[in-house]
Amino acid sequence: MTGEETKRSIPPHAVSGAFVFLLLGVFAVSCLAMVLFGVRAYRESVARGQERSEERILSAYVRSMVRSLDAEGAAGTEEFPGVSGNILTLREEYDEAYLTRIYVYQGQMYEWFSEETAEFEPDKGEKVCPAEELSAALSGNILTLEMRTEKGKTIRVQQVLRCGETD
Repeated sequence: MTGEETKRSIPPHAVSGAFVFLLLGVFAVSCLAMVLFGVRAYRESVARGQERSEERILSAYVRSMVRSLDAEGAAGTEEFPGVSGNILTLREEYDEAYLTRIYVYQGQMYEWFSEETAEFEPDKGEKVCPAEELSAALSGNILTLEMRTEKGKTIRVQQVLRCGETD
């Protein structure tokens, strides 16, 4: 036997097959990595969108309620134990006086509409959205609201009450 006969030779198609297999493996790993990065980016985008949505809901809801019930002397504040911050009250007159109370209780913003003389029960209100605190202050005709989202971000809204203005 000569030295050439004892050497095993690797057939050329085996090398090309291994190379193709290696390329397919690299392609599969790259595809998997791209999918995982895409999923992560999508989740982060959705989370940011939800957080911004909550912020917009909080401020837009309160602003629109104040605007819709803007009457002279209608806006006010109340204190109540167990409520986070204080209560924004919006008074309306029909046959009798009614109050819309906007407040935060147990991690939720609530709205409660009742006769002005009705006993306030914070757990009977209608849930609006998650929130941690609402603080309302009235100075002249400027209503200042500070709301804290469930993520801890503070939103400050100042609104001029227009009813009763003179030209």
